Amino acid sequence: MSIYKGVNLLPKVKTKEIKKYSSITKKMVLYLFWLLIIIIVNVISYIPVSLEKVQLLNLDKRRKQIIADLQQDQKKYILYHNIVFRLQIIENLQKSRFYLSKLVDVVDNTVYPSVAGQYTIHKDGTVSIGLSTDTFTKASISWHKLLTQKQVFKTLNLSSFSNQNEKIPFILKGQINLDTIKQDDTTHTK
Repeated sequence: MSIYKGVNLLPKVKTKEIKKYSSITKKMVLYLFWLLIIIIVNVISYIPVSLEKVQLLNLDKRRKQIIADLQQDQKKYILYHNIVFRLQIIENLQKSRFYLSKLVDVVDNTVYPSVAGQYTIHKDGTVSIGLSTDTFTKASISWHKLLTQKQVFKTLNLSSFSNQNEKIPFILKGQINLDTIKQDDTTHTK
């Protein structure tokens, strides 16, 4: 034996064993490859799911915001219609309201001074005016002057007439022009 030749303590590997270890190694690599593919597929499939969840969360936030906006708009809508309804009620009341001041102004400006009046207006436009003067002539002139006020009175008839201790009370009943009496009178100060 030579000094440089060493003794091989390991037994000689047989080709059968090499094939066995080689197939085990191939199987391990194949298993690792499949494991890597499964991990990659799972990660790739998780990405769209997580993106969908993020999109769903964003859409849910937007849906909640839209619902809140709609509820606020609905409150504004209801408030707006309540205001419009109240304005219509006020307008209808103003249209149906009688301005007795217009009638009083017409009577005061038309008849003789010192004639006190009692006025009654009904919704259908009938009016009753109670006046008193000191002479029959002033009473008939007052009635005649009121009859000339066609823009206020449609008809005006003498209902009662009497003579009482230096006063002559008389009552005129008739129909008034509702459009004239219902108009706003902001200049009356009585």
